[in-house]
Amino acid sequence: MFTSLLLHGASVLTGVLAFVFAVRILRERRPPANALSWIVGVVLAPYVAIPLYLLLGGARTREILRKKGRLRARGQSAEAVVPCSPAARVLTARGGPPPRPGHRISWFSDGVGSYHALVDLIRGARRRLWVQTFILGRDPVGAALVETLAERAREGVEVCLLLDAMGGWGARGRFVDPIRRAGGRVGVFLPVLPLRRRWSANLRNHRKLALADGRGAWLGGMNLAEEYLGPAEHPGRWADLAAVVEGPAVTDLEEGFRADWRFATGTEPGGSVGVGEPLGRGPATVQAAAAGPDVAGNPLRDALLAAFAGARRHVWVVSPYFLPDEALLQMLAVQARAGVEVTVVVPERSNHRLADWARERPLQILRDAGARVLGYGRSMIHAKLVAVDESFGLFGSANLDMRSLYLNFEVGLALYTPADVRALRRIAAEYASASRPLAFPHRRGNVGELLVDLADLLAPLL
Repeated sequence: MFTSLLLHGASVLTGVLAFVFAVRILRERRPPANALSWIVGVVLAPYVAIPLYLLLGGARTREILRKKGRLRARGQSAEAVVPCSPAARVLTARGGPPPRPGHRISWFSDGVGSYHALVDLIRGARRRLWVQTFILGRDPVGAALVETLAERAREGVEVCLLLDAMGGWGARGRFVDPIRRAGGRVGVFLPVLPLRRRWSANLRNHRKLALADGRGAWLGGMNLAEEYLGPAEHPGRWADLAAVVEGPAVTDLEEGFRADWRFATGTEPGGSVGVGEPLGRGPATVQAAAAGPDVAGNPLRDALLAAFAGARRHVWVVSPYFLPDEALLQMLAVQARAGVEVTVVVPERSNHRLADWARERPLQILRDAGARVLGYGRSMIHAKLVAVDESFGLFGSANLDMRSLYLNFEVGLALYTPADVRALRRIAAEYASASRPLAFPHRRGNVGELLVDLADLLAPLL
C-alpha cells in the first residue's frame, strides 16, 4: 500500500513538474522549434529533460547574460553611416555598428594561404595582438602558432589569446604556457563544469578572429588546427574560408573582443580602440556582424531573412551544417518556387552524423521547391558563406543552423559592394564545381526512419 502511494505521488509530482517547466519554456518566447523540442523532452522524459534544462536552459542563460552584458556599437557620426540594404538596417537596428566604406579584403579559400596570411598579420603587429578561437589544435600547427605568439610577446607586443573552454579543452593548460611565460595572457571563455563562478555547458564562443593593432583582422570559419590550415598541404584538410580585412570596421571587431575578454577574465585588454590610422583604404563597404546571446535579438537570422526576401536572381548558401529555422527555410523555398536560382552546398557527409540526419527534411523541401542541393565530395566542407544577387554577402564563423543563429557567440562580416559579393559567389561556385546533387535514401528501415525523425526533432538543440 505504501509503495503504491509513493509511486502515485511520484507520478503526480512528475506531471506537475512537467507542466510547470513546459509553461516556463513557452513564456521564454524561444523559437517555436526550439521550444517544441524542450517541451516534448520534458513531457516524455522529464527525469532527463528537466535536469538538462536546468543545466543548459533559460535561467542559466539569463544569469550569464546579466554578467556579460550586451555588445554595444561605438557612437558614430552620420557621415560614417552608409545607406545600404534592408539587411544592413536590420543589423544596425539590433545594436550593431553601421556599414562602413574604405576597406580592402583578401580572400583565402585554402588552408595554406590562410595560414601564411595569419602568420603575416601576427608578425606585422607592433603594439597589440588579440586572438580568439573555438579550437586550438594540439598538433604541429597549433604548436607553431603558440610559439609565434610567444615570440611576439617576448618582443613586447601585448598578446591576448582567448580560448573557448570546450573547443580548447586539451590546449588551454600547459600547451599555451609558452605564451604565459613570454608575458602574454590566455583567457578561457565559460568553463564547462560547474566548479567556477561563470560556467555553461551550452553557450559556446564560436568566434574565430585575430586582430593586430586595430588595423587588420583575420577572420572566417577556420579554427587554429591542422585540419583547417597550415604551412603546407595536408591530406584530408577541410575546405574552409577566411579573409584578411583592413579598414575602419576592424575597430568594431575589437569592441567585440574586448567584451568577450572582459567577461572571460575580469580584466581589460590593454591598448585603446582605434590606435593608428586603419590600413586598406579600399573600395569595400562592410559591416561587422556579431551574433549570440550577448547581442539583442537575432540579428544574423533577421538579416538573412531580409536578404533572402529581397533576392531577385540568385541565392548561394554554403554551410557545413544546414539546420535553419522554419522562417529561413520557407523563405528560401518560396524564392526557389518564384524562379530565383537557389543553390545550397553542404558536405556529402559531415563530421556529425546526427546533423546529417537532421538536415534531410529541410534540404528535401528545398530540392522539391526547385533549389539545387549539392554535396561537396572532396573533403569535409567547413566554409560558411551567403551571397545574394550582387547586393549582400555574409561570411564568418556562423553556420546556417539554429545553434549558430540563436546560441553560439559568432562573428562575421556583411558585404555590400558588388565586387565583394561576386567574389563570395565565385568561391561558392568553386565549391559547387566539386560537388554533385545530394542523394537522399529512397527507403529506410524502421530504425533509420526513427533516427531521422528524432534528429529532426532535436535539430534546434544540435
